[in-house]
Order: sequence, then structure tokens, then C-alpha cells
Amino acid sequence: MQFSQDDISRKLATVPWWGRISLLWLMFMPLCVAIYSLCLPISPNDFWYHARAGSVTATTGHIPTQNLFSTGVPLDTPYFNQGWIAHWAFYKILGSGGLDWIAVFRSACMAFAYALIAWAAFRRARRVAHAQLSGQESPAQLLEIENSAAHVAALAALLTFLMSALNMDVRPQTFSFPLFAFFTFAVYEWPFNDRARPILMLLLGVALALWSNLHGAFLTALIALWMVCVGEWIHAARHLTFFGAVLSTTARYQLLALAGLCSLTAMINPRGAGIYHYAFGLAGNYTSQKFIAEWQRPSFLEWNSDVFFIAPFLLAYLIYKSAPRADKWLCAPCGVRAGEILALLALVAMGFRNVRAIVWFALFFAPAFSGAFMAAFVSAKLKAQKAIPEPTPAVYAMNAVMAFLLLFLIVPALPWIKPELPLPPAYQARFAPTPQGKFPLGFADDPPLLIENTTPVEAIDFLRKHPPRGKLYNEMVFGSYLMWALYPKTLPNADPRIELYPDEYWKKYLEFNNNPRNAGAVLTREGYSDALLNPKLQEPLVEELSRTPGWKKYAFKSGPAILFRRVAP
Repeated sequence: MQFSQDDISRKLATVPWWGRISLLWLMFMPLCVAIYSLCLPISPNDFWYHARAGSVTATTGHIPTQNLFSTGVPLDTPYFNQGWIAHWAFYKILGSGGLDWIAVFRSACMAFAYALIAWAAFRRARRVAHAQLSGQESPAQLLEIENSAAHVAALAALLTFLMSALNMDVRPQTFSFPLFAFFTFAVYEWPFNDRARPILMLLLGVALALWSNLHGAFLTALIALWMVCVGEWIHAARHLTFFGAVLSTTARYQLLALAGLCSLTAMINPRGAGIYHYAFGLAGNYTSQKFIAEWQRPSFLEWNSDVFFIAPFLLAYLIYKSAPRADKWLCAPCGVRAGEILALLALVAMGFRNVRAIVWFALFFAPAFSGAFMAAFVSAKLKAQKAIPEPTPAVYAMNAVMAFLLLFLIVPALPWIKPELPLPPAYQARFAPTPQGKFPLGFADDPPLLIENTTPVEAIDFLRKHPPRGKLYNEMVFGSYLMWALYPKTLPNADPRIELYPDEYWKKYLEFNNNPRNAGAVLTREGYSDALLNPKLQEPLVEELSRTPGWKKYAFKSGPAILFRRVAP
């Protein structure tokens, strides 16, 4: 770099950070993500059974190590609650704040993650632009460079959002968003910030120790980190100057030490080194990959997958576009380092393997895209720009006022304000009624428009007032809310903890749903007095029980749940 970042800072010392228009651009996507996530309902698929496991930890002081919540397998069947801290946190937030604060918590996690990603993308884009400066630029020209970097960072964050927008349900993965964003920020800052490396090592080591007790995505971060480490050593061995200056030997050994430290601290969990066996086993679970949509390969049927398919080729084009000018660059010639590209290749391979992994590629993609975009299209034009007038103090004041006012856009989406708005009926129909009663049976103090309409609230309320005489057969997703609302009196026979049940169980479950011959007799023989079904997912079974004598059908106003109850002899 022809003159240092300190020189740039001195030139911009009179320009307040709060008055720069680049701040408005960097606020854009985190604010949009916060509003978007507040508008989403709380999906029942995973959230409720995690909260129920958290209730056991909070009330007994012990992490559940057995099934406890389902009649589908023996109650003493071993089960590893890997995300026990997330489970405990969900239960505590529900108990102290209710469902509305769960919604706010999700929004805060997502907004913080996107703020970190936008900041990392901005710093990479600005760094690439600064590499071309001559040192003669005026403060106004430096501000223009900063604004362009902010534009590119906002675009990168938008692409990230498009790839991850369908993967923001409330579950332990919610904690992984800010953790993976911090990991991404640290990795992209590592080559350029010598003084921060010891702090980053400490923080990432602590983060991995916490992360391995929250959610399985810690393993994805570790794989990406080792890929970055390998890439930097290859970079140094082969002198790949197109991907930036070679890291010093000390920096490379520090990076190697960081990967080793994080791999060790991740083992600070109830299972120790066995956490790796569990995480790899979960990723390779046969039933999940075959029958659960988010564990299957992406297809062109989902728009977020379409953006994911395009993103690697877009990045490759940007890197190619910057190639003719590579010899003129002093810092990150193509805007991306070799180790970062190797990590992206690993993450894109995971994304092609299952839809759920796309989000991690998306978060890591944004800073690389910003650097490559700035290298390919923006920096040369900025270097050739003419003198421009410096903004007046009034402009800075107006920018600050606009930034302050932008924050108020989130107010209408808050859980306590949203129900008071004249929202479209189609949007309101996406929500189930908020469960009534005192915690933990209900959330009478919470507003409406919080939980998804696939949550069988009315059906569960009926079962609480009129308990089954025998066992309850249920659709698998319904099992999550059943575990929360009826435990310990009535337990589901299936729930979304796919890995708890053997593969043969799920084959039998699916076969019975699709070919329910003599369903009433089969259920009676196995001790079931009630069946809580989803007609959209279990149509053959619903039709079979509808025409079976001795089974009474109960329909409910909200949600897709239908209850069949065997008439007492």
C-alpha cells in the first residue's frame, strides 16, 4: 500500500463517522433483515422440543441424556442434546419474556450477524480500493471511495440475504448466525491486522467452546478455518501473488495455531472429542437426507437455491475480470485470498450437498464478493476520478438524522405494534392463535401474530381438556409442540428429532402414512386411542380413518390439524 491506513484516517479526522453516507448503506441490510425476521412466524418444527429439553435442564440442573419425550422408542433410549445451552436459553427467554421476546431475540441475532457481514464486506472492499491510492487524494475523494465500498458491501449483504432468507426459523441455528458472522469477520481480517491477531485467537477459541454446546455449525466453521490455513500455506509455497501478498511465516504459524486451538476448545462439551463423531454422523444421517427437505440437495424449485447456484460463478467471473490488472496491485490483487477461495470451495460443496448448508456459504461469500467486485469494476475508476467538493457540515448532520430515522422503521414490525396495524388477511392467516393460559401451558400476556399456523394450538388445547385414553399417534412435526404443551401426561409417538429413531422406524412411519390399510385396527392393536394428523401430509391416512367405523373426527378452526379419536366400546 502506497500510504498507510493511519494516513487516510488523519485526512478524514475532521469527517464524523456518524455523518457519513456510507453509514446509511451499511445500515440498510441489517435493518431489512431485522424487519423481515420480525415479520416471520415462529415455526413449530424444531423450536418447541428444544425449549422442552431446556426446561428439563433449567428445572433439574442436568442435561437430558435420554429420550424422555416420545413413545416411539423407549424413554430410556440414549439421546445427545448437543445444543443444550440453546435449549436452556430458549426456555429462560420464554419464561421471562414470552413468545414476543423469542421473536425479538431472533431478529437481534440476525441483524447483528448481517451487521458483522456488511462490515467485513465493507472493510475488504475499502482495503482493495485503498491499495490503488497515490496519497494525493483529498478527503472528499476518500469519502467517495468509502461510499463506493459501502455500496458494494450492501450489494454483497443483499446476495447473502437472498441465499439465506428461507433458513431463519427459531432454533439453535439462530445462535450460529452471529457466531459464524464473527468467524467470517475474523478470517477476512486476519491477513491485514497484525495487532488484532492475539485478540482474535482468544475470542475465536472462546467462541468455539460455546458454539459446540449451541449448534452443530461449529464443525462447518472449523472445516472452513482449516481450508483457509491450508490455502495460506499453499499461497506462500507457490508465491500466488495474484491472491495478494504472502503472509509472513509468523502469521501463518499463528493461523495454524488458531485452527488447532479452535479444534481443541470445541471439545469443551459434555461429550468431549465425541462431539465430532456426533456432528459428522448427524450430517450423514440417511433418513434426514432422504426425507427431510432441508437436508436434501438444492434444486431450481427454490429461489434461494437459484441465487446459490449463480453465486460461485459470479465470484469466479469477478476474479477473472480483475486478472489483466493483477501486476498493478499491492494488496489483494483480485480482492480474494487463496485460503478464502479454498474455504469457499468447501462451503459450496456442502451447499450442493444439502440446502441447510447454503446459509454458511452465503455468509462467507459476502466479503469475498465485495473484494472481487471492487477489484474488477470500481477501483480503477476511483483512481481516475476528478476532484470533487467536500461535503458541508450540514450534509453530515442530515446524514446523521436520516440514519437515526431509519432505525424507527423497525417499530411497526415489533411484536407489540404489528397486531395493531391493518395487515392483509392473507398475512394474518399465516399465524395460529397465541396459546392462552399461564406459562408454561400458555402465553396469555403475549400478543397475537407470533406462531405459525401449522402449530396445532386448538387441537392441543382440546387434548389437554380431554386427554387420550391410550397412546397418541401424530404427524411428526406436530410432535414438537406436543412435547412442549402436553408433557409429561401425553407424549407423541414421533417428533423432529430424526436421529433419535432408527431408520426402520421412519420407513414404517412413512409406509403407514402412505398405505394405511386397516389403519384403525392397526392403531387399536398398538394401543393408540387418538391420531393427530395433518391432511396435507397424511391424506391417505386421513381418508382411511374417515371411513373407518369407531373413529370420530374432530376438526379445528385454525391450523391443519385433524384429530381422530377411537370411540369407547
